[in-house]
Amino acid sequence: MKKKFLLIGFLVFVSTAFVTAGDSAADLENRIEAAVAELAAAAGAPVTVAVYPILLIDSETTSALSRYLHGKIAYFVNKSGKLLLSSSTIISSRNIEQGSIEGVYAELGNVIDVTLSLFSASNKNIGTANFKITKPELEDLHIEWLPENRVTQTAVQLQDKQIDALLVEAAVPAVPAKTFNLDAWPNSESYTYVDGEKMQINLRSDKDCYFKVYYVDAENNMQLIYPNATTGNNFLRANTIRTIPDTTEYVMEAPFGVESILVIASDARLPYTTGEMMPVQGVRGMSQVLKNAANTASAPGAIIVEKRFNYTVVPKNIVEEVLSYPKPDNMNEFVQAIQNTLKSEGGTFTGNEQAGTFSVGAFKGSYRIQGASLTVSLQHPIEESIGWGVSKTRSMSNVFNFSFGKPENIQAAVETVRNGISSKGGLFSGNTQKGEFKASGITGKYEVADNVRVSIIEKPFILTNNLIEKEVKKFFGVK
Repeated sequence: MKKKFLLIGFLVFVSTAFVTAGDSAADLENRIEAAVAELAAAAGAPVTVAVYPILLIDSETTSALSRYLHGKIAYFVNKSGKLLLSSSTIISSRNIEQGSIEGVYAELGNVIDVTLSLFSASNKNIGTANFKITKPELEDLHIEWLPENRVTQTAVQLQDKQIDALLVEAAVPAVPAKTFNLDAWPNSESYTYVDGEKMQINLRSDKDCYFKVYYVDAENNMQLIYPNATTGNNFLRANTIRTIPDTTEYVMEAPFGVESILVIASDARLPYTTGEMMPVQGVRGMSQVLKNAANTASAPGAIIVEKRFNYTVVPKNIVEEVLSYPKPDNMNEFVQAIQNTLKSEGGTFTGNEQAGTFSVGAFKGSYRIQGASLTVSLQHPIEESIGWGVSKTRSMSNVFNFSFGKPENIQAAVETVRNGISSKGGLFSGNTQKGEFKASGITGKYEVADNVRVSIIEKPFILTNNLIEKEVKKFFGVK
């Protein structure tokens, strides 16, 4: 069997092409925004929340739809001004002194029914909101509601039951009256990994304990991944977050789909053998034979608890964009802005006022001055195209607002916008009062009163606000 959860020393990226999604998102986004607004109204006073994975009902499973909803909900929470979005450090800190938005969805004939719940820091249900998505809408957006390796809702739920049965095979006893709390979670807010990404697992307990971590693959084979051949330290100190692996790496690769992590902990030492361990590999794509047997025997009278979470691994589908903008008036300022942004995000940059290259995470790009134009080439995963998450490469979390004088002939100005955006292969929906547009990697909306008020919701992160404003005014025929 080809393994994909390998402990290795390097990774290789694989790129494929993808055709971007259509424009069916607008109405769906309105429903998501309305649901978030309903939760905010139920909260009354501002509440700081983390957005947790949106799961297929009666399972611990995510899908492409889960990822899409997670990103959009986080965006509209941040935009609401009433709910406060927790920092991304939630992944490393798991701050328990905050609320959360959690959700489930279910198949009801030709409709996917989504229910969101808002919980307080004390885990009290403050309010719920519901909306529906038709399957044709999801088809237009190229978003799958089922996990990549499951074909029916029943199959997903069956897989979860089979994984739970592994606990019985592993001889894990029922939790006794005297117990302790164990938590485990991955370094992905949406519990999703793209081919080549690295998983980290965070562990926390309210009692000193010893732990073992098992990997359950897409075919329900189970094998010990921690402790491993390079470290035997499986002690977890109470009320302290421990992140593993520490001497190796967990890298995601094919076959793709839903998999699980199972953590078993005891207040007494948990024995293990080297035969249980997954070998540490120096290359990817090795075949290994997995074992279903897990040795969890502990000292008589010891307390044994368990924690499990599912995650999904998806192919890396790369979108390539070539975008053109007017040359910035001040190229030195433009280059400095790129450097500052990349520095804050831990990215890399090499360039000058004529050309350069940059990268951050799985996002790569380059720019070049050609006459009076700035050409930007971008490469990024599919998630960037359909908004699965609040990306570091798009300024979705900080709306940029500006305004300018209302053109004398607003009807002609709107037609100028429509024609200019259409000529760039973009999307436009609007009239002389308000509208929405998406072109050249820029997504925004406008409202017309005594002046024209514009809100930029999304843009390539290297573009300065001044450049964006100049480009939008150009669409309106305004200098």
